[in-house]
Amino acid sequence: MATESSGVFTGTYEFRCKNCGSPLDVSPETIVVVCSYCGYPNWIREDLKSEILIVPALSESKIMEKARERVSTDRDLRKIKNMISLGKPYLLYIPYYFAKASSGAEYWGRVRVKMRKCSGSGKDRSCSYYSRTVAVSGYYGPFQQYLYVIARRGVKAFTVNALGHYYLESKPKPVKLEEAKLTRSGTRRILGVEIDEKTAADILLDEHLDALRDKVTEEIVNEAKRKADMMYSGSVVGASITEKRIKPMNIDLKVSRITLLPLYIIPYTYRNGVYRFFMSGWDGLTIVAEEPMNMLSRLSWGLGGALISGIMGGLAGPAIVMGGRTGVFIGLLLGIIGLTSSYYTFKMATRPVRVEVANERFASVKGFFKKTKRVLGKFGETTTRNRALDILTNLLLSR
Repeated sequence: MATESSGVFTGTYEFRCKNCGSPLDVSPETIVVVCSYCGYPNWIREDLKSEILIVPALSESKIMEKARERVSTDRDLRKIKNMISLGKPYLLYIPYYFAKASSGAEYWGRVRVKMRKCSGSGKDRSCSYYSRTVAVSGYYGPFQQYLYVIARRGVKAFTVNALGHYYLESKPKPVKLEEAKLTRSGTRRILGVEIDEKTAADILLDEHLDALRDKVTEEIVNEAKRKADMMYSGSVVGASITEKRIKPMNIDLKVSRITLLPLYIIPYTYRNGVYRFFMSGWDGLTIVAEEPMNMLSRLSWGLGGALISGIMGGLAGPAIVMGGRTGVFIGLLLGIIGLTSSYYTFKMATRPVRVEVANERFASVKGFFKKTKRVLGKFGETTTRNRALDILTNLLLSR
């Protein structure tokens, strides 16, 4: 309720639905909120009013069928399905903006390329290292992307991002909000919009241009490597940019209307633990699943970590004993890899819940090796005359 004293506004203002008069749940950031009683979209900012789209959701009975199917077909859950009890599904409609972006860029770069030239064979084989600076320039494009941003402030939840990513893959057809014929319980699950289309466009454009710069930077390095390989004798072993200029051009960004995506959350119990399935509301795919860590998974992570640590430790000792800068260097590198793998696998083995993402089997293992390769790549670029370390780094990176 609003009050006024001596011409000065005080107190609070209660927003009510323009269609049925019911109270609305509004925050200072809200732009549009759908009435939880009649489903009418109330624009708090009338100047930003536009069409709202929604992807229709499956019924609760259908989504429960999908959940039971998940339990019955999952390689881990099916072993314990008789001990699993599914709870009542909870539906949320989350607002997004989607966009198609296209651009190109003129670029110029100067790259320091490291070369290796070898002669002889066997014990008589010797290699020398040298560097050459290569200048490259050109145009990269067109570079196209499909992007999304959640129309709420401060939301960076993993599951919500996975839902937006899956929408771009599956491309279900949305309809106008007024055509969806939502029930009262459905309208109560629609989250309010807190980001307008212009702000969303700015966020999406920044994200697209960042990706474009990364692509162009990669192209600068690759072009310099190709050029050096043709111009100089020997083989390329590394490259680093010393100077670059990137000028984005031909930028085109098309942003969709507000699109509401349905997300079902289904809790389930196993023994004394509570876990959840997060399922896309339009087709029932489990995009993220929380699953109990079974003994086999714990043993796999523990034994895997012990095996890697043992191998790295076994190789590090002789390398250091071998002496010299090369031996110490290789020994320290192997020791670091062993310690890192031990810590990571121990953490994975002791976690209470395992998270599985749709179309991302062994995501944790892939993430570990991706980080390791990135570190080794940077480490390998610093080597110039250390042939033994160069060979080890190249070998590990080729896996």
